[in-house]
Amino acid sequence: MEQIENAADEGEIGKILLPADSVFEGLPSVTASPEQEFAIRNGQRVTLSVPADGRYRVYAPDGSFIALADASRYGIKILKSFFEVRP
Repeated sequence: MEQIENAADEGEIGKILLPADSVFEGLPSVTASPEQEFAIRNGQRVTLSVPADGRYRVYAPDGSFIALADASRYGIKILKSFFEVRP
């Protein structure tokens, strides 16, 4: 715990903590459009163009990891969101 606190104090937390999406790096990814990102952040169902049904990492247009989802021809089902709620 002390190592984490020291790294945070020194602004080097990224050197010891992995980004959340690194856990899912074996899964394919898809990038949402700005409109799709807005819908995902607001709990709406969207359709993303994916090559096959399955589980995907979903990224915002700015490259930030926003969700883990199951995708099919009917749309995507968010399994877990990883974005910060904006006021």
